[in-house]
Amino acid sequence: MRWLSWVLGLVMVGLLWALTLPVFAANDHGGNDAAAPRGSVHGHMSVFENGTANTIDTAGAWHLIYTAGEWITGDILSDVTYQDGAVETVSGAYADAGGTPNSVTVTAAGFAASGFADGDFISITGSTNYNSVFEVQNTATNSFTIVSAFNAEGAAGTITRGGSLTMNQAGSYFFHYTLSAAPQTNNHEFDVVLFSGTSGGLPLMINESETRFESKLAGKFSNVGGGGIHTLQAGGKLTIGIKNVGATGNVTTRYANVWLHHL
Repeated sequence: MRWLSWVLGLVMVGLLWALTLPVFAANDHGGNDAAAPRGSVHGHMSVFENGTANTIDTAGAWHLIYTAGEWITGDILSDVTYQDGAVETVSGAYADAGGTPNSVTVTAAGFAASGFADGDFISITGSTNYNSVFEVQNTATNSFTIVSAFNAEGAAGTITRGGSLTMNQAGSYFFHYTLSAAPQTNNHEFDVVLFSGTSGGLPLMINESETRFESKLAGKFSNVGGGGIHTLQAGGKLTIGIKNVGATGNVTTRYANVWLHHL
């Protein structure tokens, strides 16, 4: 019966090998015959040797991280799409657009021409009533809407879209980021967090990603990082923001990396 033991052994090896094969999703992405295997879905974006400061014009408000040419994609993208950042200026008074939940119309000359579109995550800073992170809706040539209560205000504010990654598949992702940054003046505390997904038209913070670093001296770089596992939406964006906890001092993000890997 020794031959039977050999046969059963080979069968077990075959079954174990089959169980290690990647599982393919049933839906199609990007015209491929099948979506990428879950384990091979990954994305990365980075900042390398940046010397331009990120403007922090509002104390205690989230600013999405972007300066011209700051983010680069790297070459590690599979079924994840990279989008570069952009900046515009509010050029007209905020207007009540009504609806449920309530929306506000923001005027920005050349908004669509600058590459902004519905679904983008943006931060508005430097205003009186609208310093926060929003999802762009109802994009027009020179305007868009955000979900917010209305408060009358004239033309004030900077609109920033940070570099972002878009997931083509929903599911559980391992995320990790590192960041090396320095303030331009002494004695500052900064919070860093990732945003992904929306609820009621507003971007959501990944709470377990939030970290804080302190820098006592201008130009002295501090290193911070975070990671975890989070459920992300198909078509959802992931971007990173920074907040000066109690002041408006600018910060230079010298190096940064954001990684995603589908589990």
